[in-house]
Amino acid sequence: MPFHCAAYYKSLSATADNDELVAQTDNVLTISNDRFLFRENRRLLWATAIGGSLQDASISAPSFSNITTPYLRSGINKVDNPGDLPNVEDMTNSPFSLAAREELSFRVNQESGGSAEDYVGGIGIQWDRIPASNSSYFTLHGTSTTAAVAHSWKELSVTWQNQLPAGRYQIISGAVITDQGYLFRVICANQIPRPGGLAISGYGSRNSHVYSPGYLGSWGEFESFVMPGIEVFSETTTAEHDVYLTIVKIS
Repeated sequence: MPFHCAAYYKSLSATADNDELVAQTDNVLTISNDRFLFRENRRLLWATAIGGSLQDASISAPSFSNITTPYLRSGINKVDNPGDLPNVEDMTNSPFSLAAREELSFRVNQESGGSAEDYVGGIGIQWDRIPASNSSYFTLHGTSTTAAVAHSWKELSVTWQNQLPAGRYQIISGAVITDQGYLFRVICANQIPRPGGLAISGYGSRNSHVYSPGYLGSWGEFESFVMPGIEVFSETTTAEHDVYLTIVKIS
């Protein structure tokens, strides 16, 4: 299995100082005291924070307290929505250990003089890493006019560009272009984790290298007759989404 993308969110006042974001309802992860709670040991592959007046962000759990606070300096996006080359804290070469039965909090600080803002935290939690196929890959395009739900995960109804030849496919990357989107994730049949990453807001925008083909291994597999589902976590009820999945035919 690959990794799981999850979201934190909160609208904070202009005086946000080490304020904690709220873990958002998730089909896979348990939530306790507005934080994600892991039933077994997991590892953090990447993390990112979004907010127009964002100064810094950090994660926190009891087992970290005897060392220091892990700040996400490379994952700060001081914008309302991710644009070209968004910042992501890349931990894939040395995934950050998350202890079972501990709550993981996500905190943000606002710069001095900032205004009230919406803040979002995104994390990628590793399950079992499966290498990406090194065969030729193709990028499949789909579109959706499903209205997103503000500050909540919403599954899209996607119209794919064409019917795929019969077979089994591996997903090795993905992207969603949508106005005022934060995050997206992919749903594969018979797979628990829902991998994904930052959504981007412009057709000329490039995503972080973290989501490049094969970098995070396999995102999941699907049969040509059971296409994957797509979810988005957005700021508003925007209803125009372009979906791109990088796939490899494996059988």
